[in-house]
Amino acid sequence: MFFNACREMEVNVKKLLTLFFVLCFSIQLISADMVWTSPTTLSTANTDASEGRIVIDSGGNATSVWVEGGFVKASSLPFGGNWSSLSTLSGSGSSLPRLKVDGSGNVTAIWLEGGVVKSATLPFGGSWSAATALSDTGATATKLVVDTTGNAVAAWVRGGFVEAIQKPFGGSWGTVSMLSGADSDNPDVAIGGDGTIVAMWHSIVTSADAIQSSTGSVGGSWGATKNVFQGLTAALNHNLPKVAVDNDGNASTLWFRSNGSGPSARNVSVFAAELPKNATAWSQPAQISVTGVRDPTTLEIRMGFDENGNAIALWLSSYDGRTFNVETTIKHAGQSTWIQPVRLAIENIYAFDADLAINSFGNALAGYMYFDGSALTIQSLETNFSGFLENSWSIPLTPSQGTNNAFPRVATSFIGDTINAAAVWIQFDGTNTTLQAVSGTRTLLAPPSNLAVMQSTNDFGVFQDHTNTITWDASTDPNVVAYNIYRNGVPIGGVASDTLEFVDNNRGVGEAVTYGVSSITVEAEQSRIVTVSVP
Repeated sequence: MFFNACREMEVNVKKLLTLFFVLCFSIQLISADMVWTSPTTLSTANTDASEGRIVIDSGGNATSVWVEGGFVKASSLPFGGNWSSLSTLSGSGSSLPRLKVDGSGNVTAIWLEGGVVKSATLPFGGSWSAATALSDTGATATKLVVDTTGNAVAAWVRGGFVEAIQKPFGGSWGTVSMLSGADSDNPDVAIGGDGTIVAMWHSIVTSADAIQSSTGSVGGSWGATKNVFQGLTAALNHNLPKVAVDNDGNASTLWFRSNGSGPSARNVSVFAAELPKNATAWSQPAQISVTGVRDPTTLEIRMGFDENGNAIALWLSSYDGRTFNVETTIKHAGQSTWIQPVRLAIENIYAFDADLAINSFGNALAGYMYFDGSALTIQSLETNFSGFLENSWSIPLTPSQGTNNAFPRVATSFIGDTINAAAVWIQFDGTNTTLQAVSGTRTLLAPPSNLAVMQSTNDFGVFQDHTNTITWDASTDPNVVAYNIYRNGVPIGGVASDTLEFVDNNRGVGEAVTYGVSSITVEAEQSRIVTVSVP
């Protein structure tokens, strides 16, 4: 697709040749860098901190929670301001904090306290609420998801059963639903833009592994259990599922398969399946990664969708059992298969913890531990996975300082032409483990403006060619060398910067189409995509 897009560009020799090289042959490209602040210590001095989590809203306001001394602590960072004094959300004996933010900046947290799942909320501009108990005792493995409108779903395991509970925006937590049969664990849950909720978990059925799911809706009930995969023998292990749902209610899931478990695990790979909206069954599972060796419980999977239905996934792998790779792949909107994965970190001995965050621009931020030969650092890098370059990531940055950094968590958001980001991680200061935090911003390339589309017909006698001509005003940025063209979110071509129109031939009469145009620099930095629809 991209070679065809390159060939369609107008003839401007210098710009065209340079752009052709960038678009068609680059794997990792330099783009405008995220500007990170210097790290700030959030946790209390002389106290060990752990389990840091971070969220950031569209306005760049960040909130973090973590555990210190058995209590869940929290601090917030107003955009352009300073981190607040600490709030204590929980009683003693707490762990497993989870944190999400909605589109209006309201924050929801859950955690385990004495085996009970508890929750508190932070309204935008307000103060933390008192804690509310969500479960009975004996809960483990907490999960939390909040959609852009503020609807929340929490899930956990209790007594070998997966349980879930909903909270509508502005309302209270409802009643607990039991989703699974016995011998279940490792739940995950996601909400789509249309209100579709999908929960996923691992079960043991007739002594073999099963990956199972249940589908519900915001404010509604849960459906019957669906088997995503049902094993026939205990020799193959399938576990640790993750799930994501796009704005139209289409779900994707990934999990690890292996021969054996623990230190003896071999042929470890990532499997995927799809559940289109209103489908009665999941697709046939497909292997999307090369097989490796390593106990899958020491690995990670992260995944999610952008607003157009493009998906991105990140996971850890090991091919020698000693060093780790950070791998990633994408799945285009409307497609059922994932493209060939690429590696962000290759055979690094300490790259065994990684995180992934996605914003509404279709920009993904990854963070992971990395040993540079003398220090254990945190590295961050970005990709616009809904753009025109598949699996092309920025050059890694190092937001951490010092030599002993680990377990990063990242967050990102988008507003106007600005990408905001935040990250936390654990650092050992020689005496205690402390929680470190940074925030970052990046201004996007200026997009074109005043998009318009005109429909016309060329009558050749033997047939008629219906065309759409898209026009726009040039970007104000002098570094723009080309414009990329999208049809319904998919790249279809491009033109050099001195051409301000694109003709899309052979369209259907009265066909509803949304076109997008973005600005491109020689370094392959891309602006946001400006859109226009027809008819």
